[in-house]
Amino acid sequence: MNTDTASDRIDFYLCTHLHCSHNRVRLKLRPADRTAHELNGPALARALRQLVGEKGLGDQVRVRETSCMRGCLVGPRLNVVGGAGFREAVRYLHLPAAKRHLKCAAWQTAGSLEEVLERHLEDRRLLRLIT
Repeated sequence: MNTDTASDRIDFYLCTHLHCSHNRVRLKLRPADRTAHELNGPALARALRQLVGEKGLGDQVRVRETSCMRGCLVGPRLNVVGGAGFREAVRYLHLPAAKRHLKCAAWQTAGSLEEVLERHLEDRRLLRLIT
């Protein structure tokens, strides 16, 4: 039985603004991939949607394209925001910026897009256990 509600979803916000679309990140889609892909914001959104679809996570994960969120001077920006009980946002950037209310992670620490997805799903599962 699936008990997920809209507030339990994890939202991935990706900058796909026209001005920022020429910026790219070098990232593997899956840990087993031999080579990394050069992805701009729109390509990253497509890859993440495909990964969510392949894993059957459409009821748990929503991929949203945004206009400029600032901060993607050298690559696309991805904000990950959880649902109920998980209010923290994690911002993936090429250059981590110090923000009091946001956790920042460099794209280089992401490993692969699949690992980013799995990490946030696991965080949500753990928070459900303690709340």
